[in-house]
Amino acid sequence: MKSAASILATSGALFAATASLSTAGAQEAGAQTVLREIVVTAQKREQSVQDVAAAVTAVTGQALQNAGVTRLADVQNLVPSIRLQTESASTEIYIRGVGSTLDLPMIESPNAYNINGVFIPREVTSASMFDVDRIEVLPGPQGTLWGRGALGGAVNMITARPGDSLETGLLVEAGDYSLKHVVATQNIPVSDQFRMRVALNYNERDGYLESGANSADDLAGLLSFDWRASDAVSVYLWAHLERKEGYADNLNSKGTNSDPRSQRFQVPSNPWDDRLLGSLASYATLGPVDRESRDWDAVIIGGEINWDINDELTLTYVPSYLDFDWSQGYWITHKPGIFGAEAQQTTHELRLSSDSSGPVDWLVGLYGYRFESAGHFFIQFGPNELFPYPAPL
Repeated sequence: MKSAASILATSGALFAATASLSTAGAQEAGAQTVLREIVVTAQKREQSVQDVAAAVTAVTGQALQNAGVTRLADVQNLVPSIRLQTESASTEIYIRGVGSTLDLPMIESPNAYNINGVFIPREVTSASMFDVDRIEVLPGPQGTLWGRGALGGAVNMITARPGDSLETGLLVEAGDYSLKHVVATQNIPVSDQFRMRVALNYNERDGYLESGANSADDLAGLLSFDWRASDAVSVYLWAHLERKEGYADNLNSKGTNSDPRSQRFQVPSNPWDDRLLGSLASYATLGPVDRESRDWDAVIIGGEINWDINDELTLTYVPSYLDFDWSQGYWITHKPGIFGAEAQQTTHELRLSSDSSGPVDWLVGLYGYRFESAGHFFIQFGPNELFPYPAPL
């Protein structure tokens, strides 16, 4: 009996211990499944994504980094009902089927792309994505709050703001096609009222195509300041500077038969061969075939100044300046050409919003926008001969 009682007592102790461990494990598992609240600014005010009265899809910066996102076009793998496609210096945005393949400067995009609340023109939508806090995608129409070009919807990228602690981040990647990708970040709390953040992005790789096209040689920097001027006034300033080189995309066959008497414009044996065929070298008016070079430069400067007038009113001013220049060598079947564009943009946004916890929230504002752009398109017929299409485009 004593042995049986001892065995039963031991079994009871083991059962109690197992139950205790199971309960602790369940509590730990429950703690791990708690989701962090995602705060978005889809309606021009900070709100939990669950409280926004709109179909908002938000993706955190960590999720973007884990998925290897380095440009806007990569976001389509994480967001439903959206298609993003790179075309020269632009990224074509389709939201729920609404979009456009027309990339000329004078044609307005039906979808808006914004960085930190600043509208980004079509030609600059290929800017690198790094040190991102989150991406917000809002199906349209969104013209009431996001204005021009938001018929199909809006895509908002918000970069990481300076924090309170001294932090250093480093991401180093290497891969196929001689890929070398480095992202370095440094957060510097200068004082309790003033903080700054620096981020650098370098991306280099060979082209995906046999010709060497679609290569990358990009360098970008992001500098931001956050100043708490007083209990009621905060100032946030940021600047994005970037230069892209490398060889652009082009699927045209470029092995040129330089004999003007020939009806065959391409060399069928090897369309990427830049060598001339024997005696035909005497007719080489265009010189050797080359890959498409690319020079892409952009400067984007923005800010956000908030003044809490009282507990229920906030006045916000969002200024920005953008300068962009792009030139790309291109091939039109067997003839080389040059295609490019330049643009300058200035925006000013002033809005007054309610901060009350009542049943009604309201927002009023003024928006000023100035955008100037020009494009050029040349086709080369000889070493020193360019035939221009009408410019500016």
